[in-house]
Parts: sequence; structure tokens; C-alpha cells
Amino acid sequence: MADARPLEVLRAEIDDLDRAVLAVLARRMTVVTEIAALKRSTGSALRDRARERALREDRARTAVSVGLPTELSDAVFRAVVRSSREHLGALGVRRDTGIAGRAAEGLIATLYRWAAWLEDR
Repeated sequence: MADARPLEVLRAEIDDLDRAVLAVLARRMTVVTEIAALKRSTGSALRDRARERALREDRARTAVSVGLPTELSDAVFRAVVRSSREHLGALGVRRDTGIAGRAAEGLIATLYRWAAWLEDR
């Protein structure tokens, strides 16, 4: 093991790599901020489950191609996506109310139409 680098050197390299990962995540959040502005202006929902699923599948394939376990990729990107959603919510992007919420919104709209119809009678 004469060619082995000292532990301190290896740890310093890990520290540098971790800082680089954090810098990339910060850049990603800057893009998420831009997405928030677009979603607010178009009224798009905060969560896009199909996009999230496609992202995780793509990152799992990428993990395999670079020799990493898919469990690591899944854990990392679940955390990244969750943090991105929280950031979008903090920036005022509307939360998807789900099917029950949309049904309630539809019912309320129908009640308003009925009330307006009754007033016109």
C-alpha cells in the first residue's frame, strides 16, 4: 500500500466533492425559483407526479450507468424533489388539492351557479 494517499488527503477530497455537490444543488434551487415564477403565472400546480416519476426513473438509469446503486439515487432524488416542492410552496405556487379537493371546488362552483340561477328567478 505504498501508493495509498494519506487519509487526510482523501478526506479533503471528499470535503471538496461535497461542497461541489452543494453548489450544484444551490444552482438547481435557482432554477426551481424560475419554475415557481412560471407556475404562478400559468396557475400550474406545485406537484407534477408524472415528472417526478420520470425524473426518478431517469436518475436510477444514470446511477446504474455510473456504477451507483439505484437505492442511493432514489433516496437522494426523493430528498431533492421534496425540498424543491417545499421551495415552490414557499414561493407561492399553488398546491395540488388532489381529487377530493378538485371535487369540492367543482361542487362549490356548481352551488354558486345554482344560487345565481335562483336569484334570477
